[in-house]
Amino acid sequence: MKQVKKFLFDSALKRMSVIIEAKNNKEKFTEVIVVCKGAPEVIEKHLHLKPPAYEAHYWEFVKNGYWVLALAYKVIKDWPAGDASIK
Repeated sequence: MKQVKKFLFDSALKRMSVIIEAKNNKEKFTEVIVVCKGAPEVIEKHLHLKPPAYEAHYWEFVKNGYWVLALAYKVIKDWPAGDASIK
């Protein structure tokens, strides 16, 4: 795995993201994956498919005093091969 770009935590956005290149040695190709962590209510806005009872689950932890983070990822299919340059 190779980190391509890191977007540090931003308190206004309430999230941080990392772009990585992951080699799939079995199938001989490289995937580009964006991984994001942050406040569940912020991550929820960016989900294409929300898990069942997403909000109820994280609110259960919040009500019990836990600090909750959500994690999401997306595989980028149309990334230019070998282009690790992101500004």
